[in-house]
Amino acid sequence: MSSETGGTVHGATAAGEGRAASGTEEQVLAGRQAGLLARVQAAYDAHPRLLTWAVLAVGMVPILLWASRDVSLLLHQRLVLVAATIGLAGLCAWIIGWEGD
Repeated sequence: MSSETGGTVHGATAAGEGRAASGTEEQVLAGRQAGLLARVQAAYDAHPRLLTWAVLAVGMVPILLWASRDVSLLLHQRLVLVAATIGLAGLCAWIIGWEGD
């Protein structure tokens, strides 16, 4: 019986510690998210066109690959299309940057 009682007490303590650890983990996660947003904002402030280019390219390349999934292209043809799309994203970022100048 004492082992059951000890297990229950230990289990309750462990559950309580789990809740406390969960609360601190949530705080740590919130702090990391805030830190990540601050780093992204600092990167955008330092290099707005470069970050715009990256975001556009990350969005445009999957759309290109999805749209061309049923087209029989060789690997190097797809790579050329991906490179052209990344270049186009850079041109778009440059043109978007004209508004800020």
